[in-house]
Amino acid sequence: MATDPTTPAPPSRDTHPYAIHVSLTLGSNVELELSEDGALFPFANDCTIRLVKEHALPREQANYLQRVSVHLEGFSTACEAERAGKLLVLSLLWVAASKRVTIAFEKWTGEFPFAVRDRTQSAGASSRAEGRVHFDIKPEEFSTLARKAYEFGRDVEPSLLTSMEFYASARAEATERACFIGLMTALEALSVQRDYGDEITKLLTDLSTQLEDSPLLAGEEKAPVRSSLSGRLRELCRESVRQAIKRTVSDYINDHDTIKFVDEAYGVRCKILHEGLKATELHVLTHRLEDVIRQIYSEVLGLPLDSPVHPV
Repeated sequence: MATDPTTPAPPSRDTHPYAIHVSLTLGSNVELELSEDGALFPFANDCTIRLVKEHALPREQANYLQRVSVHLEGFSTACEAERAGKLLVLSLLWVAASKRVTIAFEKWTGEFPFAVRDRTQSAGASSRAEGRVHFDIKPEEFSTLARKAYEFGRDVEPSLLTSMEFYASARAEATERACFIGLMTALEALSVQRDYGDEITKLLTDLSTQLEDSPLLAGEEKAPVRSSLSGRLRELCRESVRQAIKRTVSDYINDHDTIKFVDEAYGVRCKILHEGLKATELHVLTHRLEDVIRQIYSEVLGLPLDSPVHPV
């Protein structure tokens, strides 16, 4: 097993029996240079991180699939390990955003894609690919980049983790359309809709009540229409998804052209899903949207991107 010369021995299993296990899918745009024995490196807070190459089926190998498990070792209690697991998830997602590579979580335990285990347990992960342009990443580089985000050490909103997961796995989709929708979903998950306030809510509630009491919509046969219109009125008390996305992008990127681009990209997304649009040159939108999302993550986390944003 490859190790950093300064890597200390993992804490004793007797005193620190708990470890975090994460199964990953690495997409076709990344090649983690692991030996069959894996690699071991020092991590934050006297922990060690172990990267293990897992077995891939012949079909998976033909599609450049790489199975990797990540083990963060050295915790004395299960609670301590669970807290570390949440930080590790953020760290691995940051590697995907910072390096502009595809990483997908394979297995979930409850709300999170990690398991608290003893250090002898492991599992696998999978990915898909067609064609290939990739970044080579050495194990020590992977570990260092993840450590920077881990040492960020702050709990983040669930919406950020959800967004980053959609982003990190979008390139694992089989088609450009699915990838584009995945990226727009990542941006949507990040853009939490805000309420317009109590006064607007009261106004819309009153209008909704008037609508429900209108003679024009009386009768059992008009109940579905009455309910639908009333519900839509009440939903207007908070901003639309589209407006929330525009606001979120403008909060972190002060560029009119970028904000306009994202709004137009969301329009394309809606037409694809609701009108069956066959968008041409979708890869151009996808490429630029990736960088917009990466810039937002960088601003939110206060961490520099390892791979630069590409000019449009």
